[in-house]
Amino acid sequence: KDWVKVIGGDGMTTAIAYDNDQQVLASIQDLVLQRSLNRGLDFSDATPPLPLEELRAFNGAATLDPNNSDRILAGGQRLYRTEAFGEEGSWEVLQTDPIDGDNIITRIEIAPGNSQRVIVVTSSDPILTGGVNTGKLFVSNTGGEGTNWQTAKGLGDNYCTAVAFHPTTNDTVMATFGGFGGPHLYRSVDAGLNWEAWGADLPDIPVNS
Repeated sequence: KDWVKVIGGDGMTTAIAYDNDQQVLASIQDLVLQRSLNRGLDFSDATPPLPLEELRAFNGAATLDPNNSDRILAGGQRLYRTEAFGEEGSWEVLQTDPIDGDNIITRIEIAPGNSQRVIVVTSSDPILTGGVNTGKLFVSNTGGEGTNWQTAKGLGDNYCTAVAFHPTTNDTVMATFGGFGGPHLYRSVDAGLNWEAWGADLPDIPVNS
């Protein structure tokens, strides 16, 4: 059959609940989220209630919890959580202030088997910083709530493009980086707190996943 467009705008990411393929989450630019409860045939708004002044990435950060198919984390400069797959009125904000000042959340990762372990990556606006990234990687062991974030050590200055926990050993985490110069792949064996460069023989080109 022919493909049918169901969502407009600049399509970004799509995710399907691990235990219920009726539930589909899709995103448009600026962290506009859409949810479907019938395998993508129909979508309705599931956007978290960020205030207009809260910055967000063009490809907004949002992720399904791999341990709870109704839970979504999303963020601009703070984290937002829903326990009802984005149902209207179900979102709550988890911080009063931004996690990393003027920097924007660009990646969110939840550990398989442990929803309390959350990694957030922030990035700066290259126009405002002259191309220098002042973003960081943060680790939470409280499900992303509050201000108990630990800043990762040992990472480079390029933009972090992806983070992934090992599927069965969530103390092991991999991260990839864009840009040129410096390592593009890092590994942590303590749940994201400390990192070492990995893959010394990789070419000096951006890595995106």
